[in-house]
Amino acid sequence: MHKETKKASVMRRLTHLVAAGVVLSVAACAGATTPPPGGSIGEVSTFDMRTADPQLVAQALERDGRVVLRGITFEFDSARLLPESLPAVATIGNAMLANPHLNVAVVGHTDNIGSFAVNKDVSERRAETIVAALRQNYGIAGNRLVALGVGPVAPIASNFDEAGRAMNRRVELVVID
Repeated sequence: MHKETKKASVMRRLTHLVAAGVVLSVAACAGATTPPPGGSIGEVSTFDMRTADPQLVAQALERDGRVVLRGITFEFDSARLLPESLPAVATIGNAMLANPHLNVAVVGHTDNIGSFAVNKDVSERRAETIVAALRQNYGIAGNRLVALGVGPVAPIASNFDEAGRAMNRRVELVVID
């Protein structure tokens, strides 16, 4: 019998959440100055990571188990972070430095334009880019981070218009063991 890898375990749990519909509801609280609303199954906090308070992000992670990160952008069809994303990565790094008990999966999502295989690959590479930045720039231990790419399988909005597709192109943090 083989031991399930951490990444496989996290992916299995995320698959169950998607199948149960738990990951499809979003409660917005961008740039909140008080803890965001939530706490019920299906609710998740959304932060503009360029301006979010790292401690509020950590509180939301501890309460809800996952947060949607806005303000992290990449070059088209690439895993290269755009310069305006660096403050967002800093917020994640600072939240993790201040809360050394937090272990997270960095989960990349895409819209459904293009093939599933390409979207799955680019979402994985983008998650890996963020994990690498957190390790290199903030000294976050590798055993606290898992990079996962799920491509277009967990949309939070319609993929039939640009506004919805833009919402679906996102990064999330999910608490792991």
